[in-house]
Amino acid sequence: MSLLTAWPRFWARIDVSGSKRPIRERTIKPYISYAKGTTSEATLNCSDVQASKVLDVLLQKCKSLSRIAITGGGFLGESLVRASTNATHLRSLQTGSAVLSQDTAMRIMANCANLEEVSFGSVMQDPYPTAWPQCQKLRSFEMKFTHLEGRSRPSNVTFVSTDPDYEPCRCSKQQYSGL
Repeated sequence: MSLLTAWPRFWARIDVSGSKRPIRERTIKPYISYAKGTTSEATLNCSDVQASKVLDVLLQKCKSLSRIAITGGGFLGESLVRASTNATHLRSLQTGSAVLSQDTAMRIMANCANLEEVSFGSVMQDPYPTAWPQCQKLRSFEMKFTHLEGRSRPSNVTFVSTDPDYEPCRCSKQQYSGL
C-alpha cells in the first residue's frame, strides 16, 4: 500500500459508486489524504445516506475537484445545495437518476458559477418556476423532468454549445433564451 499512497496522481479519480456498503466520510478521508488534495473527479452513489457528508468532505478538501457524477436513485436536496457552496471550482455535474427538485437544481447552478456541463437526470418540475441563474460558462445542459411517481416526462431540455463564442445560457419560466 505504501507505493500507492506515495503516488498522489493515482488518487486523482475516486469512484465509490460500486461499493456494497455505504461510504462514510471517515472512509474517504484517507483517499483524499493520499491524493494530497489533487482529486479531480469523483463518482458517488446517492442511495446511501452518507453521500452528502462524503460530498461535503470532497468539496472542502479537494480544491481541484472539477467533475462529480452521482449515481443511484436516491433523493438529493438541501444537503447537496449546502455542499455546492464549496464547489466554486466544479466544472461538470451529473446527477444520474438521483431525484432533485427544480428549485434544488437552480440553487446548485447558482452556487457553482464555473459549471460548464450539467446533467440533471431526474428533476421534479416546479409548477411555478422562478428565474434560472445566469451561467456564463455553461456549454452543455440537460434536464429530464420526472413525475413524483418516478416516470420521466416527455418534456426534457437539452442544450449543447459547440460554438466557442456562445451566448450565456439564461432560463426563466420554461423559456430558454440565449441557447
